[in-house]
Amino acid sequence: MKKIKIALGIIVVAFVALFIYQNFSFFMQKQGFDLNLYFDKYQTPPCPIGILFLGCLIIGFLVSFFMNLMYRFKTRKNIKNLNSVVDSHVEVISELKNELKASKGQTVIHQPEVVETTVS
Repeated sequence: MKKIKIALGIIVVAFVALFIYQNFSFFMQKQGFDLNLYFDKYQTPPCPIGILFLGCLIIGFLVSFFMNLMYRFKTRKNIKNLNSVVDSHVEVISELKNELKASKGQTVIHQPEVVETTVS
């Protein structure tokens, strides 16, 4: 599966490079960008269109990264809470096993079971 992902990534990069190569003259045309707000007007100096496309791409990546970052924090907190619930359940299970052994007349050795439950 990893090799397939690498192959697909190389194919996508190759198509993007081919697209840029075939339209290089368009991407190198200089164009100004006007932003007309109600209270202010902003105009950038003329720069290649390719730079504007690259800027929009980077802004999109940053927005999606920060949106995903909030989701990661929420899931990390949820995982910690669930791990603590699992630990408490393991303690209850070991106590119940000891009670069962005691009721059958076996000697009770209090050694809590250690179960490693880390999720990354």
